[in-house]
Amino acid sequence: RIGKLAGVTFIVSLLLLLVRFAVVRGIGGYPDHPGVGSPHLSFTMTTLQSLVTKLFPVTLMASNQMFPMPGSVRVVLGCFAVLLVASVFAGASVSARGRWFAVFAILSTAPVATLVSWLDPAAQHTRYVYMPAFFVMVMVAVALSNARRSGWLLAAFVGLSMAVGVYNANVYRATYQRAAFLASAIRADSRDVFSYDIAPIPQPGTREIRILNMPSEFNGVLFSQFELGYLLGLPKDPFLTLEGRSAEEACGYNLCYLWDPASRGLIPVLTPGPSRFYPIEQHTLLSVP
Repeated sequence: RIGKLAGVTFIVSLLLLLVRFAVVRGIGGYPDHPGVGSPHLSFTMTTLQSLVTKLFPVTLMASNQMFPMPGSVRVVLGCFAVLLVASVFAGASVSARGRWFAVFAILSTAPVATLVSWLDPAAQHTRYVYMPAFFVMVMVAVALSNARRSGWLLAAFVGLSMAVGVYNANVYRATYQRAAFLASAIRADSRDVFSYDIAPIPQPGTREIRILNMPSEFNGVLFSQFELGYLLGLPKDPFLTLEGRSAEEACGYNLCYLWDPASRGLIPVLTPGPSRFYPIEQHTLLSVP
């Protein structure tokens, strides 16, 4: 039975690799320069190390650590660490046959082996390891079933895992809500600034909105910057990087905001353009709650 399961796992992994080659004409990835292999998908010794150092811990418990973590989530993670120690003292273990699940978990990473090193504190790349996570969870369930008070341990494991899952989902919800709030505040500022009766400004482009140094994935949330740009609905991409320039130089005569990493918010930049004549209250763009 184990041999059949191993064979099926290998065949499925091989088929998924063939699908990747057929769709993207190769292993895929994001090359930095045309004609150069993707550095993100290079198979190195780090790839093998990640299979051991990242695969098993992340599939057990992964939380978004880029978002300001509330105390309740810290308590949950602490309880999970205590649960692991308690499980060992309660006799949780796997037999020789049960250890095959660890082998299956590693084999099932074949289609995404070079992506395991992407696993980071934002927990956004855990979607690549759903197949290994299945085998890891089964192995954990088998180990806990052999412990004393296995029912309580299993219930605690499920409860803590669900709590962290809900927290990760709420991080995305809060970040997208934050993007909606920022977009609303910027639109309100732009209406006030661009309708304000000011003296003629001797440069074109005073109707543009520019946002400087904002991370493409703030709070570790995928497409968070894209969401803000989409909600603003601007014909031109407003996101720029300073690249050695001062904020005033990058803004020119435009309505401009600078990303503040400390508050995770946007701060209006006072420039010779519209915001100089129409003062924008900084309280319109609050930091992340």
